[in-house]
Amino acid sequence: MKVTTSKSKNSESFYIAKSFIDNKGKSTSVNVRKLGTLKELLVEHGPTRDDVMECAKLQDLIVFCRYFSATGDKHHFPVKLLNIGILPNQ
Repeated sequence: MKVTTSKSKNSESFYIAKSFIDNKGKSTSVNVRKLGTLKELLVEHGPTRDDVMECAKLQDLIVFCRYFSATGDKHHFPVKLLNIGILPNQ
């Protein structure tokens, strides 16, 4: 899972997307959750876009943990936690 953005002429939207391989063997992704527009998120999460992106990445981690703990897939779970520095490298 990752945070993606979509920019238009008037706004920028933030999404959490899940990447996967479909039945035909092609890599694709689907938006799991819309976090909101930059304008909406700036009010809640900080004065800059960087603050909003940091909060979006934390939301991504929460969604990721819920998904993988619910599906029981423990193979990828520790890898993401290592990548963001929650678990120490061994």
